[in-house]
Amino acid sequence: MENWNEKLLTAARKGDKEDVKTCLENKADIDYQDVSKIVSSAIASGKTWSCIQSTTLNVKHTCNQSTTLNVKHTCYQSTTLNVKHTCNQSTTLNVKHTCNQSTTLNVKHTCYQSTTLNVKHTCNQSTTLNVKHTSNQSTTLNTKHTCNQSTTLNLKHTCYQSTTLNVKHTCNQSTTLNVKHTCNQSTTLNLKHTCNQSTTLNVKHTCNQSTTLNLKLTCNQSTTLNVKHTCNQSTTLNLKHTCNQSTTLNVKHTCNQSTTLNVKHTCSQSTSLNVKHTCYQSTTLNVKHTCNQSTTLNVKHTCNQSTSLNVKHTCNQAQH
Repeated sequence: MENWNEKLLTAARKGDKEDVKTCLENKADIDYQDVSKIVSSAIASGKTWSCIQSTTLNVKHTCNQSTTLNVKHTCYQSTTLNVKHTCNQSTTLNVKHTCNQSTTLNVKHTCYQSTTLNVKHTCNQSTTLNVKHTSNQSTTLNTKHTCNQSTTLNLKHTCYQSTTLNVKHTCNQSTTLNVKHTCNQSTTLNLKHTCNQSTTLNVKHTCNQSTTLNLKLTCNQSTTLNVKHTCNQSTTLNLKHTCNQSTTLNVKHTCNQSTTLNVKHTCSQSTSLNVKHTCYQSTTLNVKHTCNQSTTLNVKHTCNQSTSLNVKHTCNQAQH
């Protein structure tokens, strides 16, 4: 009788993915001896690894020198993928994950030097994606997420230097997308979201330096979009929202410096659009709203300095 566990161990050590697949198909134990450790080590070193069984993949990396860390993971069963990275030098961290089953993907990154963090995730089943990033130097953070099933995407970013934060999210099922960003230096935050199902999108942004915040949201189903922005320096806030279903759009903006706030909203269904703006410096506030269904449009603006407030609203149905 063949010992599939021993064959699995041998195949893992050789990095022979086809033999590993054969062994697993014959009921070999993925946790036999050091197999799971060998797989994790291979991935941490930048090798590609594919698995057809349920997996808990832990990659823990601590480094005091400049690092390029590549984690590429492809799996056909449920997966928990944990990437914990701490570094004291400049780092390029690439996490590429493709999965055909339910996934919990946790990326925790702490760095004290300049960082490029790329998270690319593609999944055909329900996903919980958590990206937690803390850095004390300039950072480029790119998160690209594509999913065909329900998704909870949590992105928490804290930085004490200039940051470029790019979040691109495309989904064909219901989605809860939470982006929490806190920064003490100049920031460019780009959020592009396209979804064909119901969506709850929460963006909370707090910054103590000049900020460019760009939100582009396109959705074909009902949407709740909450944007809360607090800033103590000059800000350009651009929000472009296009939707073909009922929408609740809440924009709350508080700023202590000059601000340009542009809200452009186009919708073909009933809409509740709430814009609350409080500012203590000069402000240009532009709200452009076009809708073909009943609309509740609330613009509340409080300011202690000179203001240009432009509200353009076109609607072909009842207005409140």
